[in-house]
Amino acid sequence: MVALILAIIAVVLDVVGFGVPFVGIAGFILAIVAFVIGSKAVKKDPTDTKSKIGKILGLIFMILGIISIIVGIIALVWLGAMFSALM
Repeated sequence: MVALILAIIAVVLDVVGFGVPFVGIAGFILAIVAFVIGSKAVKKDPTDTKSKIGKILGLIFMILGIISIIVGIIALVWLGAMFSALM
């Protein structure tokens, strides 16, 4: 149950994080925590569907968080190159 709650919070923070970068990082961290807790809970009880869903959501939003971090770094490098070309 905890993994599912953390995964849902990670989803919300990742969606909000597209407008506010540091909130996206918090969502990425919570996605990692949801994945780890979900993995441990699934090992204890393989029939627990809420833990499975939390684990899957944690994995999905961990991957999306990595993609958004890479896109953010590319955008910063591109903006830096554009501003340095103007000067």
